[in-house]
Amino acid sequence: MTHVVIYVDPGHIIDCHNTGVAVRAFQSWYKNCFDHARRIING
Repeated sequence: MTHVVIYVDPGHIIDCHNTGVAVRAFQSWYKNCFDHARRIING
């Protein structure tokens, strides 16, 4: 299973669960389980 989270700023992420999409605080489980990130540059 893959879980994708969009990083917004140092304190927030956009996350999708079965209940829908939500802006959440970047803390607790999200910070502890953070693995890697990619930056998309729109030129």
